[in-house]
Amino acid sequence: MRLFFALSLDAQTKLAIEQWRDKSLVPAVNFIPAANYHITLAFMGSATSAQTDELVSATDSLLTTTQVPCITFTLNQCSYWANPGVLWLGPTQWPEALERCHRQLESLGQACVGARKNKQNYQPHVSLLRTKELPAKPIIDVGIPCHCPELCLYESISKRQGVQYQALMQWPLVQNHIPDRPNSSSFRRRIE
Repeated sequence: MRLFFALSLDAQTKLAIEQWRDKSLVPAVNFIPAANYHITLAFMGSATSAQTDELVSATDSLLTTTQVPCITFTLNQCSYWANPGVLWLGPTQWPEALERCHRQLESLGQACVGARKNKQNYQPHVSLLRTKELPAKPIIDVGIPCHCPELCLYESISKRQGVQYQALMQWPLVQNHIPDRPNSSSFRRRIE
């Protein structure tokens, strides 16, 4: 299975992105559905069931010793990457906690499943559209508050109708008002 870590987006953020997209961009048949919106943290690549279990245990250990706060920022730029052909929204600035979480999970992937380190600088983003042609610029500036309440381990599943992302595990991030956090292994949730 092909795995990656990402931050989930709350329903209000997904709806705001979808509404901005529909008002600001030229309609396209290959828009990524709002259900697939997330902030990618680290790609793991292909993993066996045993490697996945090891990755989940290592993530539990990491979150037991390192508190990751709920992450918020503003999606205030829309850009296009010609290779791999993705139109995306992202922040121009983001909290250090997001960058740190990216690095830690990338290291776990290297240790547990032999994931390759990404050579590009990390840019948090939400993919909106896959296209090999340069899309028209948006007609409305973007400024969407983004709230990421949990860390997820996703499986990427290719189907006829496109790629779907299935959450395998979820770990709630630490809310600002919670003074102590229970052991993350009792706090995580396996998705069935």
